[in-house]
Amino acid sequence: MTNNITLIDIEAVEYWDAINGNTYHSSQVRVFRTDNSMTVLRVPFGYGGQRHFMTTARQALVEAGILPKDANGLVAWCQENDIEALETCHEGSEALCREWGAPR
Repeated sequence: MTNNITLIDIEAVEYWDAINGNTYHSSQVRVFRTDNSMTVLRVPFGYGGQRHFMTTARQALVEAGILPKDANGLVAWCQENDIEALETCHEGSEALCREWGAPR
């Protein structure tokens, strides 16, 4: 099921709404393969902080048919399948957070 995947790179933007006390995020998930192809999934603006972007990235990968539904977790699945996993999260404005995950 790994489809010759070599790397999954999750880059998220988090926004803290200080007025309401909520954290939101969006992310881009890049899947690199041995044939030098790349798939980009965009996870839209949604509620959740403290690495919740990893949960929504996993959901996006499952929905795209890249990750099996029964995978315990994204990082664990990558380790089990000898796939490199990178994750980065930046703080940003609400506008940047909304734009980052918007469909293209």
